[in-house]
Amino acid sequence: MSSVARVSVLGDWHVARADGQAAEFRTRKSAEIVAKLCLTNSRRVVRAELASDLWPDTDRATQLHNLRPALTYARAALGGPETIITQEEWLLLNDGIESDWQEVARLEARIQQAGSDSDRLALLYALNNLVQSPLLGNWDGEWLEPIRLYHNQRRLNCLRLLSEELGSRGEWKSALDYAKRVSQIDPSSEEGIRLQLRYLGELDRTTEAQREFVLYAKQLESSLGLPVNPSLRRFAEDVISGRYRKTGSRPLTSIQQEMIWEIMSVLVEEEPDRLLPLLATSKLNWSLVFYGSEMQPILERVLQATQGWAPERCGVAKRLLQVYAQDGRWVNVSQLAQELNQAPQPIDRISALNFLAAERKAMLDYPTALELYDQAVAISESIQDRYLWAVSVANRAILNICFEVYQVGLSELTEAIDLLATRTEPNGRYSTSMAKGWTIPACLGARDLQAAERFGEDWRLFAEMNATLAFDATGKLFYGAMLATLGRRGARDWLVSGIDTAFLNRRSLLLVESTVPLVYGLHHLGQNGEAAAVSSEVRQLAKSIDFHLAPFQTRLLKSAPVQEANFESTKSASEILSLCREKLLAIQDPN
Repeated sequence: MSSVARVSVLGDWHVARADGQAAEFRTRKSAEIVAKLCLTNSRRVVRAELASDLWPDTDRATQLHNLRPALTYARAALGGPETIITQEEWLLLNDGIESDWQEVARLEARIQQAGSDSDRLALLYALNNLVQSPLLGNWDGEWLEPIRLYHNQRRLNCLRLLSEELGSRGEWKSALDYAKRVSQIDPSSEEGIRLQLRYLGELDRTTEAQREFVLYAKQLESSLGLPVNPSLRRFAEDVISGRYRKTGSRPLTSIQQEMIWEIMSVLVEEEPDRLLPLLATSKLNWSLVFYGSEMQPILERVLQATQGWAPERCGVAKRLLQVYAQDGRWVNVSQLAQELNQAPQPIDRISALNFLAAERKAMLDYPTALELYDQAVAISESIQDRYLWAVSVANRAILNICFEVYQVGLSELTEAIDLLATRTEPNGRYSTSMAKGWTIPACLGARDLQAAERFGEDWRLFAEMNATLAFDATGKLFYGAMLATLGRRGARDWLVSGIDTAFLNRRSLLLVESTVPLVYGLHHLGQNGEAAAVSSEVRQLAKSIDFHLAPFQTRLLKSAPVQEANFESTKSASEILSLCREKLLAIQDPN
């Protein structure tokens, strides 16, 4: 059939008749009749339903009465009575009336059947040119909203397909551009951020990947109140740390993650011993830093379902102790570490002693903690395990710094770092970065600013070269505080970056600890009011989660003049950090 008219619903409403003239509709409702028919896949609607959609606030008789003249006007605008056909209770659009909505459907079908990659890409570009226009942008109406939502999903799907198609060709920058457009339309889209992370990983733009992921996580929590999908968080960690496998690698989907979890759950119930080697490996330590909460239930169930202190079961206990310690669950740490301390192998007792000492440190029992670390160091020396010796010495050094024994702590850290730096696996690099980061507060506490700058630069260079910069929130915040103390440029940016890194982890313990060097940095940036307010908030927050501030942390919080807090005392650590981030961004960076 020859063309009768062409209707445009994407972008501005426009109808061109076969004679080349623009159709003129006497009323808005007559135009809506044509739009409604075009936007229905079958291009036909029931008269009564159409009337109900167009006049939802009137009774049935009035709706049908209003429909009759509007339908007459619609037919006249299109060119005659046969343009909209009546079949019993149905209204059908003449086959000769075409629309851009139809063209979209045809292009989608051709994309699915495309015989070559080049054809598929060309069709995707054509589809994108159509669907990126808004659907009847200046119209309103309840009947239109569901169709707009569908159109929005079409737009997102087209951008995603274009991004994936370009990514499959190795055109990373173009693929990234389309992935970003997905996130612009839907900031909570998991597909959008996954694609962005993938292409940023391919382009080695890890800092940008961290920033985009932090923004996504905050958006997801603020708008939907949801945490980030664990599989996505793991993928982000791989990209940001530089451990992303390039050339087309993809993260596991949520469904695949659920299947793996289901398999593990079955093994826990039926054959828990088979999971011991998998969960005992120290290679999990790096992942547990970020995903301990997700792993905790499976670790607990396997430990409960098995007996004895064989090496593999000891390994599971150590992984679980790490999770408990990260979350500040010190009662659990104490109980499990005391049990592990009865294990026959010295290497397991060293770990148990370190965790027992950490629990005592958290309870501000300095003498007992120091004694326990001394025992761990002595056993490490007796079995000549230099790595565990270095870890134990570094932990003892941090204890001394927290209790303001600065020179001893700095000396021990320096000695431990020499050995830790020889380890190149992720656990070793992270331990080294943490130890180097703690040299900065040791020097600040001793008021040796020259040494603080020297050790701070040493930390920064190591973190940048070993891909730990993206995860060492404590190091970033202490480095930013050091720069602020010296009046150096970049202090504000380092503090903001440290806050963003702390948000990645989502552990309340780390978030509270992160605010301590932040207060110190705010004070030295001349923001005494903000520093005092945050200091007051941190104290109340620490008390609410039973977190005991060490003497060193208390002194840093007192660095700002005491005044009444400006923030509500009910705010969470993440809310306080978010407020501080906003205030920091408003501060002029010192020259």
